[in-house]
Amino acid sequence: MKLSKFLGAVFLVFLLTVSHSVLANTNYSINKPSFQTADDFYKNNVDKKDYLELTDAKLKVRKLIMVRDLPKIFDEEEWMNYPSSWKKYLKKDIKENTKDLSPEQQVYYFFSLKDDGKNMYIQDAMYYAKTKKIHSKGGGHWTKEQFKTKFEQN
Repeated sequence: MKLSKFLGAVFLVFLLTVSHSVLANTNYSINKPSFQTADDFYKNNVDKKDYLELTDAKLKVRKLIMVRDLPKIFDEEEWMNYPSSWKKYLKKDIKENTKDLSPEQQVYYFFSLKDDGKNMYIQDAMYYAKTKKIHSKGGGHWTKEQFKTKFEQN
């Protein structure tokens, strides 16, 4: 009789421990903030005076991403046709631009590049995911020769 009470108590403690562990993990995922997709954010929240995707852009990026992962964007497949020196420049620029942010912070990042044969055009913007406020924006246009001189030096 004493043995069955003891085993019952041990089993009860085991069940409570397991259920507490499961609930702890569940609560974490429930409390984790959820954000809209980058496409939805672009359509619904981005002020087109701050960032407007270039028409006929050869390259378009719309990402909801953690700050620590931003430099990895430039290693993705759609960037493979661009010079490594240019990608290196962009990685350095993005690291410098986000040094005031927590690596765990989520941001929306938008980038577009247009090449019309004579000129290169770039637009980019970054928004805080939590507040939906703009963190930074930039862009410019260059002749092909200017672009090569500025971005493709080894």
